[in-house]
Amino acid sequence: MKVLVEIRDDLMAAVLGLSSSSGSTADEVLNNLLAVALDQPEAEAVDLVHAVQVTLKAVEKVPFGDTFLVEDVIPNDLWHLMTTGDRKSFGKAFRKQVDLAGLAEWVSRNSGNKAVYRRSLK
Repeated sequence: MKVLVEIRDDLMAAVLGLSSSSGSTADEVLNNLLAVALDQPEAEAVDLVHAVQVTLKAVEKVPFGDTFLVEDVIPNDLWHLMTTGDRKSFGKAFRKQVDLAGLAEWVSRNSGNKAVYRRSLK
């Protein structure tokens, strides 16, 4: 998420100093400092290939002809671990793989801009 925030000059100088000495970007330094200050765990990386495979197995259990959303078939723990970027990448990979496997076809997008699929005969 991009946010415009006024930061004191001395604080920004310290962030830039940390950034330079650690070989990180200012964004990475600020994100790390905020995560520590707010006691937020670092986001875990999600194995998107594994997530797609697990979700494809769940699609096999959807009755033929039924429509579904990705969030209906992906395990909740995987979905909630994903960042917005992960979800976009997952969605693209899932659409390609579900089509290649012949398990479902993309139908449309709903009012929430979520992809709607229909279970196909395999």
